[in-house]
Amino acid sequence: MPDARIPLYAIPVGLFSWIVALLTPGWIINKREGVYGSTESYYSIFYAITCTPETSCLSTFSFDWALIDIHLASILSLILCGVGCRILWVSIKIWPLDPKKAVIGGVLVLIAATFEHVLLIRFYTCYFEGGGTECSNGVPYSVIIAGLGFLLVLFSVVVILIRYIAPQTQVENDQLISEETRTVKTRALPVALLAGILFKIVAFVTPGWIRSVEGTRRTTWIGIFYSRTFEGNTSWTSFFDNNQHGWIDLQINCVLDVLLSGAGCLVFILNSKRVSKHVMVKPLACISGGVFLCVAVTMDFALLIRFLGLFIISLGRSTWFPYSFVIACVSFALNLFSVVVILIRYNKGSEEENNVDQMIENLGLYPDVTTDNVDVITDNRLEVTTDNVDMTT
Repeated sequence: MPDARIPLYAIPVGLFSWIVALLTPGWIINKREGVYGSTESYYSIFYAITCTPETSCLSTFSFDWALIDIHLASILSLILCGVGCRILWVSIKIWPLDPKKAVIGGVLVLIAATFEHVLLIRFYTCYFEGGGTECSNGVPYSVIIAGLGFLLVLFSVVVILIRYIAPQTQVENDQLISEETRTVKTRALPVALLAGILFKIVAFVTPGWIRSVEGTRRTTWIGIFYSRTFEGNTSWTSFFDNNQHGWIDLQINCVLDVLLSGAGCLVFILNSKRVSKHVMVKPLACISGGVFLCVAVTMDFALLIRFLGLFIISLGRSTWFPYSFVIACVSFALNLFSVVVILIRYNKGSEEENNVDQMIENLGLYPDVTTDNVDVITDNRLEVTTDNVDMTT
């Protein structure tokens, strides 16, 4: 089916657009009018170009610990997308794709798209606020190029995963896609999933991410959605509005993170049953739930890296315990453990079935069912039946 190969050709195009966007200085554009003319600043992920009437244009390397998540997300998105694309393209001449390679390559590309989403939503929210010294007041063409590549890659990988995760019985050339008879045994997975979601919600709703000290009496604990201020014997809560602290992208990602984790947990709960001391989960639920969890874990990682950069900046200024960050780290570890268990158990079950089938085939326990064999079996059964009748008589 030629149409089924279109996503495989679209992913390299999206990857190329990400590379172009990474190398171009059009992520943030600031234009300011001065007495002697206009000053224009063009920011890329790793460098900046500033043009002034006095000094023409100068290029400078740009790195900030506060933006470490942006630097890391841009690099990881390219690496993971390239590796996933390589896995998918290795077997493109053998059509249809091997289901295992399709899922592994597709998940890697999906993780890369998640990193790109974290990167893009931060710049998009900044741009739609408008103006300012930190946000772009020009046309961020690099963001547009990366956004188009993101949509192309996301559409392609979703098509691939749906095609090879769906409970089909066969495709072209009668190649089997999935086996509903195989189950995956695990006992700790449901506990880790539920605990991970619980810790994640606690981390997102507590104001223990950043502490701000003003003077000697006022202390403000800042969370994702609100802040808690203490001054003397009084305290009050302030909910963020109009993108206070510039964290509207964090709020969107946190909501998506919880929804995806909940969806992955729900898939496992609805498709699992308890047998003896194990919890049996169907392979379809393992892959689909694992995809949701992979995206959630990627968002968790990007969130933790972002605040880790802020902690590095604040070292030496004040001593405080970021308890929300620690709780989020525990949630990340539990979700990562769940994903690893899914991959190990699912692959182990697949290998065990393949080994059993190979052993049976080597021992010759699969009979060659032919017309001659059927006749011989029938004649033997008839003879035995006749003897038994004569002896009884």
